[in-house]
Amino acid sequence: MTATLLTFLIPLWPAWHEWRHPTDAQPLELEGQGEGDLLPRVGESAFFGQRVLCCQGKSLPPLLRASERIELAEGSRFRQLQAPTIAANAKSGAIGCEGVPAPTVPTTPPALPMQHHRHFGSLHLKAHSTTRADLVVTGDFSMGEGALLIGHVKVHGDARLGVGAALHGALFSEGSVLCQGGNCLSGPIAAGHRVFLGEGSTAGSMLQPSSVTGWEVLLQPGVSVHGDIAAVERGEVVPIRSPRFMFRLPPWVRKIIGGLLLVLIGTPVSAAEEPPAFQAFHTGDGAYMTTFDSGIVDPYFINKSFVILLEANANVRAPLNEWLDWLLPRMRADGGFDRFCRDQAQRWYACKPADADDATAASVIEMISLAKKKRWIPERMRASTQIAVRASQGMLTRLRNPASGLYRVFEDKEIYYLMDNAEIYSALRANGDQVEADKLLKAMHQGFRQEGVWQPALPKYDRESFYPHGLARSYLWNNGVLSTAEAGADMAGWMSLYGDRWRRRVDDNFAWGLVAWGLHRLAPIEAACWRRSVRPFSPDIGWTVLDAAADAALEMRGIGTQCPR
Repeated sequence: MTATLLTFLIPLWPAWHEWRHPTDAQPLELEGQGEGDLLPRVGESAFFGQRVLCCQGKSLPPLLRASERIELAEGSRFRQLQAPTIAANAKSGAIGCEGVPAPTVPTTPPALPMQHHRHFGSLHLKAHSTTRADLVVTGDFSMGEGALLIGHVKVHGDARLGVGAALHGALFSEGSVLCQGGNCLSGPIAAGHRVFLGEGSTAGSMLQPSSVTGWEVLLQPGVSVHGDIAAVERGEVVPIRSPRFMFRLPPWVRKIIGGLLLVLIGTPVSAAEEPPAFQAFHTGDGAYMTTFDSGIVDPYFINKSFVILLEANANVRAPLNEWLDWLLPRMRADGGFDRFCRDQAQRWYACKPADADDATAASVIEMISLAKKKRWIPERMRASTQIAVRASQGMLTRLRNPASGLYRVFEDKEIYYLMDNAEIYSALRANGDQVEADKLLKAMHQGFRQEGVWQPALPKYDRESFYPHGLARSYLWNNGVLSTAEAGADMAGWMSLYGDRWRRRVDDNFAWGLVAWGLHRLAPIEAACWRRSVRPFSPDIGWTVLDAAADAALEMRGIGTQCPR
């Protein structure tokens, strides 16, 4: 009996030791702190933005850009790369940077009727078959040798592409992605764990750039990526050999290990204390507190909460209409909204000005526009909601700077926030004002994007901090400001800089659930890790009604609280 127990428990000792004494509590140091290892070794000096970079060093800078091409020798390690062509070559020390033809992408077959299919369990596409469909696969997904799929794929497990298989669409996997070689992928690739691109594989094209994002990104020589590569923990050009690629264990093995771990570490996550739910903030008369037991109602927070719940297709029709009944009569004459408190007689009064007039106006427009699309606005409220939208549009008109095309936070203050303008862009699109949205998008790129970096505010801040520098970029991921490829690459870069600080609440005690909502489409594992980080709940966590809405919306999207880290 003793020998049997030791057989099971000894292999678990490293996991037990890491849990009790974590080695990753602090940021990891880069390998090779010497100057010679951190800079790519090239024939001439290399700088960010150079036309062609030939990298033979083992450890490259965290971010490397080139205007035309980046060449990586075998053994090169990287975090984030940006170039029209990123190529991994076969031989270290003999890299031809000039005159290398870009890999060709197979021509997409003639259009066929698109199907949308959800497959329960694992799915395999036969070798040399052609399929046209958008797929959601709840298990593992694989394509046989030479198979062709035209459509987007979301996989809850792992994805494996056989030699020569091609995918014309996006590939998102909550597990890992393995391309065995000679594969063509035209859309973005994102994985919660590892991305492995085998010899001769191509991602994107010169005409249609793409992105490759994963916790680990491994490239074999002969791989070409057109666009961005972002590895949260490790990126490397590895030798040509049979890939050491571990898929997740079979369910029966996971159940055995899970049972043993429960014996060792005790209570499962599901039994832990939950954070306050969205309805816990309800005041009883239609409104919602901003923070638990705070006594303050901030319309922006509640509006934004309903926007997220509407996007998640939550059944909030009744509470939304109840909130509109409370909110709309309290609109100011200029179309804005203050923050509200209760007096001793429990009557509401405007006790503080809005934190931001521009963002609050945008939240009103977006919330009502999304509700109208669902036909949730009753006949009795149609006139009042139209008045509220027109008044909020009038507020935004007064806040817009005609010279720059950007929106200031208040009429009397020349301060412009990236996150506020991103929310206005979302509101304009939700309301069908695409022409104005396009104008704003152009203005945002011209004003906030300077030397390839998004500035969180204008004028610039003297010192960088998580709010707003870190938080601002998360407002660009899901609203069309960035393409899917750009958003995936930016998420990976953001996670490498801020991910640990955000989950551990290093800079402040706020949960910032908006970031998790922004991540969930392309990085569902990171969203799940955020949900895990606020459980068991502690009163020390700065938990708002908006965090509660994000947590509920993530659960409705099928994102749990299991985190692999």
